[in-house]
Amino acid sequence: MTTDKLDTELAQFDYSEFSAVKKSLLATLLQRHRQDNFKGFKSLSQELSESKLSFEELDYVAAAGNPTLNQKQEQDN
Repeated sequence: MTTDKLDTELAQFDYSEFSAVKKSLLATLLQRHRQDNFKGFKSLSQELSESKLSFEELDYVAAAGNPTLNQKQEQDN
């Protein structure tokens, strides 16, 4: 095996598979990602619980119906 060929193969080799840091880094990144997503979900749920619809607004929502359901019912007939 020539030196150039060996250098090329070694440069293309993925050494990250043998890294001791890889698994712990991945776990840390996943944990941070989950925390960020939970914070976003928590703030959204708090926002929804703080904003309440009036009875008039609820009537409008009920009157609007569900277009997907209406289309499905028309197809069934």
